[in-house]
Parts: sequence; C-alpha cells; structure tokens
Amino acid sequence: MDFLKKKLEKILKKLGHYQLKQFWNKLESFEKKHKCKHIPLSKLERAEKSAHPAVEITQLMVGHYGVKAEDVALDVLNEIGRKDLAVKFKDYSKQYKEEIKDNLVKIREYNSLPGETVDFNARYTKLILVKKNQQVEEKKMELEAKGKTHTHLMEKHRDSSINIEHLFSAIENERKEPKTVVIQGPSGIGKSFTVHKIMLDWASGKLFPDRFRYVFHLCCRELRIWENNSLEDLIMQCSDTLKPAIQEIQSDPKSVLFIFDGFDELKLFPEDGESKDGKNVATSVVIKLLRKNILREASLLITTRPTALHVLEKIVTIERCVEVVGFLEEEIKDYFIKSFQNEKEAISAFNIIEENKVVLSMCFVPIFCWIVCSIMKTGGQNSEQIMKNMQTDSQVMLHFINHLLEHHCMSSTSGKTEFLQKVNKLAFFGIREEKRVFTEKDLSMCSINTDNNETTFFSKLFFKADARRHVLYHFLHLTVQELFAAIYCVSRSSNEEIEQLLNDSLDTKNQSLIHVVRFIFGLSSVKSQEIMEDGCQIMSNNLRIHLHNWFPKAVMSFRDNPPFLLQLLYCLYEIQDAQFAAYAMTVLSQLNFRRYTLNIIDCTVIKYCIEHTDSLEQLDLCCCNLEEKEIKILWKVIFKSQDISYTEPVPDQVYVMFHGTTKQNAELIKKNGFRPSADGMLGRGVYVSRDLQKASRYPLDIDESQRYILKLLVNVGRVKKIDRQKHPMQKTWHDNGYDTAWVPPNCGMVPSGLEEDCVWDPRRIRVKEVMHPSSVLQTHQDMWLIMLPNLESCTLSKFIPSMASNFWEEIDSHVYIPACLETYDEPVQDRVYIMYHGTTKENAELIRKEGFKASKEGMLGKGVYVSRDIQKAGRYPLNIDESQRYVLKLLVNVGRVKKIDKQKHPMQKTWHDNGYDTAWVPPNCGMVPSGLEEDCIRDPRRIRVIEVMHPFLVLQIIRNQGIKNQCLAAERMLYAYNY
Repeated sequence: MDFLKKKLEKILKKLGHYQLKQFWNKLESFEKKHKCKHIPLSKLERAEKSAHPAVEITQLMVGHYGVKAEDVALDVLNEIGRKDLAVKFKDYSKQYKEEIKDNLVKIREYNSLPGETVDFNARYTKLILVKKNQQVEEKKMELEAKGKTHTHLMEKHRDSSINIEHLFSAIENERKEPKTVVIQGPSGIGKSFTVHKIMLDWASGKLFPDRFRYVFHLCCRELRIWENNSLEDLIMQCSDTLKPAIQEIQSDPKSVLFIFDGFDELKLFPEDGESKDGKNVATSVVIKLLRKNILREASLLITTRPTALHVLEKIVTIERCVEVVGFLEEEIKDYFIKSFQNEKEAISAFNIIEENKVVLSMCFVPIFCWIVCSIMKTGGQNSEQIMKNMQTDSQVMLHFINHLLEHHCMSSTSGKTEFLQKVNKLAFFGIREEKRVFTEKDLSMCSINTDNNETTFFSKLFFKADARRHVLYHFLHLTVQELFAAIYCVSRSSNEEIEQLLNDSLDTKNQSLIHVVRFIFGLSSVKSQEIMEDGCQIMSNNLRIHLHNWFPKAVMSFRDNPPFLLQLLYCLYEIQDAQFAAYAMTVLSQLNFRRYTLNIIDCTVIKYCIEHTDSLEQLDLCCCNLEEKEIKILWKVIFKSQDISYTEPVPDQVYVMFHGTTKQNAELIKKNGFRPSADGMLGRGVYVSRDLQKASRYPLDIDESQRYILKLLVNVGRVKKIDRQKHPMQKTWHDNGYDTAWVPPNCGMVPSGLEEDCVWDPRRIRVKEVMHPSSVLQTHQDMWLIMLPNLESCTLSKFIPSMASNFWEEIDSHVYIPACLETYDEPVQDRVYIMYHGTTKENAELIRKEGFKASKEGMLGKGVYVSRDIQKAGRYPLNIDESQRYVLKLLVNVGRVKKIDKQKHPMQKTWHDNGYDTAWVPPNCGMVPSGLEEDCIRDPRRIRVIEVMHPFLVLQIIRNQGIKNQCLAAERMLYAYNY
C-alpha cells in the first residue's frame, strides 16, 4: 500500500491546480462503478486548501478506496484528458497477476491427454506444514507404523501445523516477521504443489494482498541452464510484460517476494556456491539474491529437499523452516473425493484403502495418493468392481517408484539404474540390520552421494546431541524400504542370500521379514516385471524354486497363527499366478481365522486363494466381525470348503443344527418334541448335525423327495469330543457330566466323513422349522449362521432380503435360553447374556428404533452402561420419578471381558485399547455406591433390545419368585416355557 501511495502522489503532483480540482470533483462519479467507500466532499475541499493537496488527496483515496484507488485514479485521469499520466500510472502488477491466473488456474496431470486439463482449486487438497523438528525416536515410530496406526501417529502434526497465509507472520513469541522462509520435504511430498497454490492465491488477491506487490516464482531446475546474468533478465523470465515495471520493483523491495522452487536442483558446492560444471549457477544474480547482496529488503521463500539444507544454510540465513509432512487422514479422504469427483465412488475407494495397511501407510504422500486414485477411478461405485481394478500392493508401489524416477530424478537412464541398485542395497542392509535411520557412513558404504542427485528416495532428520547437531537419513516410510530390499533380493542378491532371508523369516524373532517376502512374491509376478524399470529385472533363475520350497515350511510355521497365515495368502495374491496358488493351497488345506478380525481386503485375498483350490478341508471364520461387504466377496467361494467352521462347539453356545426325517415324523416331533434314541454310535441321545448335507441323507430307506429336514436350535451345554472308535467315553460321556457328544468331520467315526452331534436331553433342542432339503437359499443362510454366530442382525437381511430370520431373531424366538449368571459370576467370553438398562419411555423407544449410542464418558470411559441386575437398572434415570422409569431388556454378546474391581484400576478407562469389548464391575467391590454389578459395552452393535419393560413389572416378577436375587432365573423360566 505504501508503494501505491507514493505512485499516486507522484502522478497528482504533475496536475496543475485546475486539473487537480477537476480530478477530485470526478471521484464521486467513479466510486459507484468500483464500489468504493464515499469520500465526503468537505474533506476533499479541505485537502485542496492544505499545504500539500496532492499528498492529502492521496491519503483520502487510499484510506477510503484501498487497493481500488488505483482503478479509480486511472478512470479519472482518462476522463479529464490526461491519458499520458494514466499510461505512466498503469498497474503492471495487476496485469502480471492476470497472466499468472491464466497460466495456473488449470493444470495438466501426469497422465493427461493432449489438451486435457483440470481446475487446480477443484483438485487442491491442503497439505500439512509443521514448524517443529521431530525427535529421532518419534520419527522411527512413524516410519515403522502401518495402516490406521500410522495415520493416528501422523495426526499429532496437526497441533504444530502452520497455514501458508502465516508463513511470513510473527507467531507465538516471535518479535518480528521472518523474511527468509524455507519449506523442506522429501520428493513427491507436495512442495511445488504448495508453491503453485501460493502463486495462484496471491494473484487472486487471497494471499499476502497487503504484504507483496510482486511475487516471482523461479524454478531452480530451469535456472540451472539459464545463461543471462542480470536481475532484469531474471524478473522478465517470469513475464515479458514486466520490463516497464523493473524500476518500480527495484525501488520498493519490501513488497517483493522471490520463490526459489527446488533449491536442491541448483547443485551448488557448499564451499563457494559454484555449480559442479564450473559455471556460475543461474549466474551470480541468484546467489546475490539468496545472500541478500541485492534487494536486501526483499523476502525469500525457498523449497528444498532436506538433503540440501546443509548447503542452503551456508548461503542464506534461514529465519523460519517448515516441513511438509503431507496429508493426514482427513486430507487423504478429501483428496479422494476431489479426485473422483463422485463422492459415492470416492468414499467406496477410500474405505477400501483405509483397510489396506501398505497402501494407506503411503497415502500421506500426495503423488502416491494420485497414483492410487488414478488406478482405482475406473472401478465404478461398486466395491467389488473397484477391488478388481485395484492392483497388488507391489504394483502400486512400483508405479510410485517409477513416477519418482521419471519426474524427480535428473539422472540418465543408466544413471537411474545404477542409483537404484545402490538404494536397493542400502534398504536390504537396513532390513537385515533392523535399521530404519542411516548415517552418512551407511550411505557411503553403498556409494550413495548426498551432495548430488542421489537423494530422491530419502529424507533427512536433524537432531541435537552432545552439544552438536547430528544428521540421519531415512526412507519415506518402512514400506518403501521393504520394497527396495525385495527388489535387491530379486535383482542382485545371490541364491544364498535369498534362501537365507526366506529361512530367517520363519523364525519368530524375524517375523517382520514376512513383509519383505510378500514383496518378493509380488515382484515375481509377470505384471510387476512389466512395470519395473530395466535395472530391476529378476536375475535369479531359481527364484520361483526358492519360493516353491519355502511355502510348505511357512505353512508349518504359521498355520496356527491367523495374522501370519493371512500374510501367506497375501503372498499368493501378490504373485498373481494361478498355477503357483493351486500348488500352495494343496499344502494350505486348513484356514483358521477364528476370532481374528478380517476386512474387505483380507476377504478379497482369501477369496482369490480359495478360487484356486478344490482341496480346502476347513475354513473357520467364526467371530471375524464380517459384515455385508465382506460376506458379498466370500459368498461364491465359501461352500468349496469341506468343513465350514465345524470346529468344536463352544460350551453353552446355541447352534443351528439339522435332523433328517419323514414329513409325518417331522410334524410329530414339532408337536411333542424329540424322544432320544435308545442306542447308537454314541449311545443314548438325539442324533443331529450342523451339516445340512448329513441331515438331508436321512432316512436312508426312503426316496430323496420324501425326506424332510428339521431345522433346530440346540443349546449344547458341556461338550465332549469323540474323535475315534473305541474312545474311552464313546457311550459314557453323559455319565461323566457332558450334555453333548461331538464327532468332528473326517475322523473315521462316520462313513460319510461328515460331522455329527448327540444331545442327551431333548429339552435342549427346539424345532425352529420343517423344511424340504431343496431349499437352497435357506441352506445358505443356515451355513452362514453356523459360521458367523456373532454376525449382526442387519447384515444378512440386507444381503439376502428374502431371509426371514437371522442370529438375533433366533434369540428373540423365546426358544433360546440366554446364559444367565448370578451377578457375582464373571461373564464368559463371547457369551450372550440378558442385561438391563434404565431410561425414560421416550428414550426407550428411540433406542429400540435407532440403537444405543455410547456415552462419551463415565466411570469406565466410553461405552453403553448396562447391568445384569434388574434392580440396578430400575433405579435410573436418577432425576425422575420412579413411575416414569422404564427398563430395556437386552441381549448382549459380551465378547472379550475385563474385570475392573477397584478404583484407579490400571485399565479402568483403557480396557478397550487393550483389546477388550466389555468391562465388568463385580458387585460389592467399592466401585458402585449401591454395591450392584455394572457392565460397560464399548460397541453398541453388541446389544439387542428385546422389550421395553416398566419397573413395576420387574418388581412383581421378583416378589412372585420370592427370592430377590433370582430374577434372572425367573427370566430363564419365562423364556423356556412362555413360547
């Protein structure tokens, strides 16, 4: 604004007395045109009579019109016939800004077709810039974390972030505004993208409007080959139209900002600022600007890779240094939405990526995010279609490596190959030595020179120790290091090195090596070989043989460990070789993921592997938290398993089972109940099976079309496994306190090899339905019910609308007797219990309709507070009359339970962070003033509302029973006999 005042004063002083009066008399007629604040005529008359009328009128115009004073002055000068002065007063800054907007408002993406552009602001996503240095241990945690853990760790940067509009502002305890600001960050992190945003926002009047009249963007890569040697030439490189403004720019350096984008690409010697080819770099004018030898009052913004900071510090005095850390989780999601331009597709894609630990861990890098979106965009809205379009983790990572080599590495093709080989070697060395950060000595050992262009894949970490400043180097993320280590294995290592790494990965101490092995499988695929650069081709002819020999050993090591078993399946998915997968799955015939949470990516991998086998003996997906989208993926392959989760029944659990009979006997059993067989393979009892195929074969002596199936609900009680003929308890299991005998499949007891159960007490069995064996849809439903006893009520009904029942409805049927303990007994893991919750009538109806919402805080932290003690629930809410209190009767699947039996318990509010689903406070432990028990359920989806009860009804139940503490037993009786 100071420059505008000086310029306007100078013009007005050239007007004579008469023309100056003409000038200020015309101002009012142009105020409306430019929507300016009106200057009272009396003030202008006083200004004209003052000793310095031109100065006073200028003050009034700038004070009332602001930056629009320039536009008004130009119109008035033309109006009064002084076009000669109007030309001199021309705003070259405004013209320059229009030129910048025209050039920057649209951008071409890396894969744009000729003439294809996108709107920059529609695509721009905010990058997180931080103004603090990280500690070494803190950075190591970030490098090693993957998936959601990584995004959560990164979230801490939001607290120390700085917005681009404050880059040149005094903040916190700073006394003055900085004039030299450095933005540092590794390749592809978005430094140039940030500069693009700064230039466009400045030109649009949104950024630094009162601070900088001119902002010049100088690309250091272009300056390397620039041969001119004057400030005028340097400025005109930004725009030819600026020649008439050179004097104006030099006369007011405070209002000028020079942006040097990519300082690391100038390639200076740290000692003398000379280029490595001996020429003056960008000629001496650039060095003079950086050293403030010319235009001392001008401001500088310099972007650089951290590996060049030590050179930069020898040339300039850095007053503020900020780091670009990339996107945090919220920004990643925002980027997806802007990239897809279809929110539904974007959210589908983001939800998939959110569950892919490898890819999500790298999405903080904008270029990587762009690559992922580009790959996924053509997949459509359907999750399964998007998944088909999504490539393997190895392939996505290779696209990223190629992109950095193409756009961020200036070496020749042969130079890139040589450089990549050095990087691969360092990564492999780091993995073997468990190193995540490296010294300059480590880099030198692999012949990597930090003073030239061999820093594309590295970032730099500064820290203080022993009164000195130290420097360490690291890869963008551990995932990048693992990929390079894998590339080293397939392209340069010996057979002995590969075999040693594969064997070491089987040791429990080295299980992190499985991620490198997974990339080795991925790099072995034909598609990955097509993506890889020439210098990364597989050199070992025996690689497939090594992998072929390793896989059976890995199965032996990992088959009882669900997380690592899943990693083996990922290896098969990465290699994308149907023949190899078919071989491997003959070795891996049993897949047990019980109680291990699986996501949509995991299920896609499992599906791929099952599609390539006909010898799957067992697939156990019990308690894997599968929802509709996961079920859709697995649906077509699930029944290839000879035994779908027919593992040993859990004591006191309720299972869907089947019994084959005639139509007449089916009606008789439904009416009168079962009568136990007097004798059989397992002695006296009712013979049933969880396998519908088994039940549909009976009775043996009648035509298949006459066989009917009884669909049952069976509370198994205590279970004894009888897995061989002449078992000591084959016919005496009930005498030893067991309620059910279970014969596992393929144990030699049953000729068909199918599982069988014998239930001693017929009262444990309830007939749910009489069905014909041809009811395939119902068959599928029942198989899922067997396999997924913890599946939510809504999931299957959404997936197959015609299904009339689901797991919770089985419970609601008044046949199943939920486990009811005295409230002194600790809940058993994964059992279903009747519990209660006190509330108002209105809230009760709302909860019944929409489900519970977890309390944000309480004695046990976040969760839904319930109790097995109806007296406890009947006391709430505390602040309303007893007659207005209603009690919700619930069914609760408790999952994993943690007992919290004292105040200040170490896990009082962190039990869920430690893997528990329910916190249980026993009665009379001093935690609850009433002494009654309490439960806190973290996930409201574990709770099902059975009915809304008035507390008076509850009290009546207690009085009628005569024993106050046995109300749950009364509930059990109601469930069993009031059907």
